[in-house]
Amino acid sequence: MNNNETNFHEHDGNNDRLIIYLNEQINPSYRGFLSRNRDFIISSDNSNNWKNLDDSWSTRFLIEAKKLLNRTNFNTLKKKIESERRKNGLQAYWKGIIKEQNKKRESNKMIASAMQELAVASLAFKHNPGAAPGKLDKVVKELMIKKVVEKHGGSIEIYNKNLIGIYDNGGMDAITKHFEKKFSSCLKVQIKKKNLRK
Repeated sequence: MNNNETNFHEHDGNNDRLIIYLNEQINPSYRGFLSRNRDFIISSDNSNNWKNLDDSWSTRFLIEAKKLLNRTNFNTLKKKIESERRKNGLQAYWKGIIKEQNKKRESNKMIASAMQELAVASLAFKHNPGAAPGKLDKVVKELMIKKVVEKHGGSIEIYNKNLIGIYDNGGMDAITKHFEKKFSSCLKVQIKKKNLRK
């Protein structure tokens, strides 16, 4: 698995959609589940390999189906899934998912970057009311996304999602408070003291 992929079995909460789908359908199908849950799938698991996505989702689908269906219905469904997946039958679907995930990742990156810059600039002004703009620029540059992620661990994608989540739950005020709490030591301009000689 590459860095963009998720261990699907760590996220049992996501299986709720599988369970609901399997319980509601008289004649369930893997393709039907994928069609109904496209947006959810785009936002949940990332990979640049369509085969890995298909293998992981079909495995998860079959695990839940085995728990919920009687043996005859499960075996029928298993054959149906094999037929749906035969000859790369879902390749176009998964390539579309990957394309949408990449778009979302880029969008999240731009949104998170803009929110971060706005929050940091606002805090730089707040903590340094008398500083010249050039000095404030240094504070803003010090807290660029890559540095924040490097200093505090994690991937840029997780950082972007978390930042957008903070915004969704409280707007720019929440983001500003988040940065002020986490990075207050970096927000003050370091003023060099000059030795004054008489």
